[in-house]
Amino acid sequence: MIPNSEKKGGARPPRVQFAGQDARGEAIIKSQFNCISPENVLKWESVHPEPDKNNFEPADRYVEFGEKHGMTIIGHCLVWHNQTPAWVFNPTPTVSVSSVSSCTIQLLLLD
Repeated sequence: MIPNSEKKGGARPPRVQFAGQDARGEAIIKSQFNCISPENVLKWESVHPEPDKNNFEPADRYVEFGEKHGMTIIGHCLVWHNQTPAWVFNPTPTVSVSSVSSCTIQLLLLD
């Protein structure tokens, strides 16, 4: 095991590790890293999959995991072309371009 003062770098744990579903992977992350990066749980597709739906549960579990283990929590790319919901690029009559822009701003301003 690496002493806390010598831990370097960060891990990008998959959801199963910070959701308590992979004890072995979680143990490795806790013993070898002092910071984590969420990879996909903060991307738009996960957080805001539909115009009127937000899901912060996986992101909250990720932050709880880092806080529980005294790790630095690093953000990640929030918008990525492959993980942006289709409704953003193809607005329907009920989802206008202006509502997408407003929604984007609100999402970015949430704490």
